[in-house]
Amino acid sequence: MNNQSFLMKNDAARSEPLVTVIIPVYNSSDFILDTINSIIIPDDCHVEIIIVDDGSTDDTVRIINHYFGINQVIKIISVPNGGVSKARNIGIQNAQGEFICFLDSDDQFEPSFLSILIKEMKENKVDVQLCGYYKHYVNNIDKQPKSYYDTQLLLRYLSEDISFHIGSMLIKKSFLDENNIFFNEKLFFGEDILFICQLLALAECKMSLDYLYHHNYRKDSLTTSIWDNDDYLHDIYAMQTLSKEIKKIYEGEDKNEVFNKLSKMVTNRKIRYLWKLFLSEKYSLLKELCDANFLDSQEYIQAEELPVKYKKRMMVFKLNNITLWKIIRLFNFKKVRSHL
Repeated sequence: MNNQSFLMKNDAARSEPLVTVIIPVYNSSDFILDTINSIIIPDDCHVEIIIVDDGSTDDTVRIINHYFGINQVIKIISVPNGGVSKARNIGIQNAQGEFICFLDSDDQFEPSFLSILIKEMKENKVDVQLCGYYKHYVNNIDKQPKSYYDTQLLLRYLSEDISFHIGSMLIKKSFLDENNIFFNEKLFFGEDILFICQLLALAECKMSLDYLYHHNYRKDSLTTSIWDNDDYLHDIYAMQTLSKEIKKIYEGEDKNEVFNKLSKMVTNRKIRYLWKLFLSEKYSLLKELCDANFLDSQEYIQAEELPVKYKKRMMVFKLNNITLWKIIRLFNFKKVRSHL
C-alpha cells in the first residue's frame, strides 16, 4: 500500500475527525510501518491518528516522518518516558474524534476494522462496540472470544470465559469524558484490565461477530517473561485496585457474583505469591507476611471456594512455622509440588 494514499484521501474529508486512533510507541521502529499501514480509512469518514512517542531512543519517529511526512492525519506527540498508560492518557486528552480506539505499536487492524465498527456503533447506538481478536503466538494463532452474546460481559470477562483486548473496541469519547475514565498510571500490571472492566461495568456494550484486531505476543513481553518478587507484588496491587474500583461503580443485577469473583481473584493472587516464596525457600519473608495477616480471615474463608490445590496451600500457610515448612519442603517436596 502507498503510505501516502490513505492520508491524501482522508485530508479531503470533513475537517472534524469521526475517529481518533491512539498509538503509543516506544522503540517500535521494527514494526510501526506495518501498524500504521493496517489502518484502512473508509471512504465516508475522517480519521486522525495520534502517535504518542513515549521517549523512544531508536528511529521510530524518524521513520514515521520519513514515510508519511507532514500531513493532517498523523499527529506525533513526543513525551519523556512515562509508560504506556500515561501515553494513552495523553492520546485521550488530545483526541478530537467522536469515537476513539487504541492500536498497540506492534499490532494491526483488519482492513475492515473501522468500517465495520463505525457502522455497528451507529446502528446499535451504544457506548462501546467490541469485536473479536486474533492472538498471535510464536507457533500458533488463537481467536478470542470463543462465544458471542452480550449478557454478563463483566462477570464473564473476570471469569476468563471471554477475552477482550484494549485494541478490539471502538469507544465513544464523550462516554470516557462524562465518566472520567482514564488509564491508571500507578499500575505496572493490569492497567488494560482495569480500563476494560470500567467500560464493561458502566457502558452500554455490543459485540461484533467479526474478528478485526491482531495482537502479537513477543518473547520479551510481561506475559512471557519470568516474574520476580516485585512483579508478584505489582500484580496483587493491580488486582486489589481493580476490585476496589469496580466495587465502587458496578450496579448490575449480578453484582454479588461480580464482587465475590473480584475478592477471590485477590485471594488467588496472594496465595500464588506466598506459594512462590515457599517453593523458593524464602521462609523468613513468608513468616513475616503470615504474621502480618497478609491473608486476612475473610480470605481464608474465601479459599474454601477455590480449587483444592489452593485449599491445601492455605493449610501449609496456616502452620506459620518455619521448621514445619522446611520439613514439608525437604521430605515431601515432589508430592507438595505436584499436588499442592
